[in-house]
Amino acid sequence: MHSKFHAIVESFKNRDELKQSGIYFLFGENEVYIGQAGSRKNGNGILDRIFEHKRNAKKNYWNEAVIFTTSNNSLGSTEIS
Repeated sequence: MHSKFHAIVESFKNRDELKQSGIYFLFGENEVYIGQAGSRKNGNGILDRIFEHKRNAKKNYWNEAVIFTTSNNSLGSTEIS
């Protein structure tokens, strides 16, 4: 993982809203990926999913992310689909 990315993500890992469900957009030079993530049994959600993309060499093309979530974890599987 790039050290700059790692530092940015580290600063967000304690934000409760990133541990819940949401929708995200990953932007690369010529590609956009739209994804969704639900709350997970380990207490994490959307941030874990973005970490998975960064660790996967085939999905690590992106350099910018936009995340949509709520402040009260009100996005269920129906809403994010």
